Amino acid sequence: MNPYSIPEIEGDLQTLDARKGQAKVAVYTLGCKLNYADGLSIRKTFEDRGYAPVNFEEGADVYIINTCSVTDKADRKCARVVRQALKHSPQAKVVVVGCYAQLQPEQIAQIPGVHLVAGTEAKWKLPELLEEAGSTSPNGPSGPCSH
Repeated sequence: MNPYSIPEIEGDLQTLDARKGQAKVAVYTLGCKLNYADGLSIRKTFEDRGYAPVNFEEGADVYIINTCSVTDKADRKCARVVRQALKHSPQAKVVVVGCYAQLQPEQIAQIPGVHLVAGTEAKWKLPELLEEAGSTSPNGPSGPCSH
């Protein structure tokens, strides 16, 4: 797995029980260390809205893929990470955000399984954008989401 992926959230049984019924969010970061810091902030934004952060492999209701366009490797890896997310949770809503999403939104929107593409400035409003699109809420997933 990517060295910049968000680490698993540790917790005792009470914490885990409190998360039952909550929408789960996982954040995966491609690219630079600045993106890693942004990924942590994005996760915190979702947590503040009532989402339960989980490790990428655990299966989430919402996957946020925070992209970078500095390296070709990050650009090429985006579609692979989307496929991995959907293997862990086939019904998940996948959001691609960041520099690559800002530069190539049409290309990313064509990746099967991507529900929302957001540029760099929108990354701080992702919970609201998902809720406005009717895709999920902190109390659990709901109806379909569009690009």
